[in-house]
Amino acid sequence: MALLIDLESALGAGKLQAALVTEYRRLLADLLLTPQSLSGAGFRLPGWPG
Repeated sequence: MALLIDLESALGAGKLQAALVTEYRRLLADLLLTPQSLSGAGFRLPGWPG
């Protein structure tokens, strides 16, 4: 989680390097923090697409 917070901070400041954007996106998916990753893990909520 600490890495995610650091990456969020860098993203918000516009200082996230291109190489870290991929790591940031992968981390979000690994932590099930995107709709696609939640859906892929089998979570279903009313009103969600997919």
